[in-house]
Amino acid sequence: METDILESLEDLSYKGPLLEDDTLSQAVSVGDSSPEFTKFCAWLVSEFRVFCKLEEDMQTTKSPCEAEEFQLEESGLLGEMNSPYLSLTSGYVTKHLLQKNWHEALYYCCRKQPG
Repeated sequence: METDILESLEDLSYKGPLLEDDTLSQAVSVGDSSPEFTKFCAWLVSEFRVFCKLEEDMQTTKSPCEAEEFQLEESGLLGEMNSPYLSLTSGYVTKHLLQKNWHEALYYCCRKQPG
């Protein structure tokens, strides 16, 4: 799954640090507690906004204490994009995006066709 995500990021012209060896895995392991990871997610949403109208938005976090707000934004966005992964869109919001689910969320967002 990670190889597919990296290929999709290159297709999307992503030039950030998460393309370097093991940085994506490290960022995913930290998830929403990492400002660099949330910066990447906010970039990905901005790319979607070029092609489709989205109500939800995502902001880069500055510290781990902002992680819960980020999770709310991410959950709302995945719901709006009709994510097929129920583990990402149903139930208690702060439990949606545990470490094991970030790969699913990224995979879905990177492979989603805009529009």
